Amino acid sequence: MEKGALLIFDCRANTKKNKEKILEKGYHYLTLKPKKKSVYEKYIKMFSESKKEKVVANGIEHECVKRGKRPT
Repeated sequence: MEKGALLIFDCRANTKKNKEKILEKGYHYLTLKPKKKSVYEKYIKMFSESKKEKVVANGIEHECVKRGKRPT
């Protein structure tokens, strides 16, 4: 992934250690919080409707989407 990419992950990965690693590697993050889905609707929709790419991190395969800019 390119530096500056926005990583979105659920509340189970929302730890101080994970967030520090993400920032150290030059990425941005958005974490989902339980029962706050409406705040993230546009990002969830964007992910659902976009072509997925596979990314492997620490031996685990993840799906991601690449966008030129953040949705408004």
